Amino acid sequence: MAKTFFSPTAEKDFRRLPPSAKNALQNCIAGLNNNPYAGKPLHGPLRGFFVCRFNAGGASYRAAYEVIDSNVIILMIGNRDDFYKKFNRRAK
Repeated sequence: MAKTFFSPTAEKDFRRLPPSAKNALQNCIAGLNNNPYAGKPLHGPLRGFFVCRFNAGGASYRAAYEVIDSNVIILMIGNRDDFYKKFNRRAK
């Protein structure tokens, strides 16, 4: 069973989410604790990272993470709009 940790910037992202999105993210994290590789693997310059998708309040959200020693490190959480561009800048 994996443990989930938030990066400092992901903690800020989490605080900015609406309550319904926070609940949906918690369900996503519960699934990742059982299988850390359940998310969609990214490719190209973001190879090595994964994305967990969740919906709340009619909006699509993403949580980017990486798996290190069977621990899940969430790096960024946000709305689907321009998520991958923003994550690409943050991951560098």
